[in-house]
Amino acid sequence: MSRLGRGDQPPEILVAPPGPRSRELSARLAASEAPTVNTLGPRNEPALVWEEALGANVLDADGNRFIDLTAGFGAAAVGHRHPQIVAALAAQAARLVHGLGDVAAHPARIELAARLSGLAPVDQPRVHFAVSGADAVEVALKTALAATGRPGVLAFEPAYHGLSPGALAAGSRREFRAPFAPHLNPHVVRREG
Repeated sequence: MSRLGRGDQPPEILVAPPGPRSRELSARLAASEAPTVNTLGPRNEPALVWEEALGANVLDADGNRFIDLTAGFGAAAVGHRHPQIVAALAAQAARLVHGLGDVAAHPARIELAARLSGLAPVDQPRVHFAVSGADAVEVALKTALAATGRPGVLAFEPAYHGLSPGALAAGSRREFRAPFAPHLNPHVVRREG
């Protein structure tokens, strides 16, 4: 049986993280991916390298088992490799991998938009599908600016919202903001959360 079991196992650390395999892979990553966008951060520190996941469990490259308390930043909200999600992804990929959502619609997108809109307790609700958390933050910031005409943002710390300009401005990682500081929204007010 896999060390992941059913995906509901407690953590088990075999090698102090990040272990030798994660360090080796982190070095390879640092040699080929820009430090402002990768998991190493701006100091190129060794990172955990995830190799496999099931349910709430993740195995790193060194065989350590963790509980993914981030739920894959929301992408695994019902667990990694949930059979219904895997089946739905496979069925959709067998029909259409990418529908160019801002150019051409797809019936599944139309149905999901209608279902989500129906849950909102407002008149004429609208949804916006985002491809990442940072994308969703950008949409929220632009919506607030368009609705109020005011550029101010209240950001709670500590927080990470992504690496796009608006999300970066609202994030608390100074080392991520520093290279772009002159170009970020100067109207962000920070408060401890």
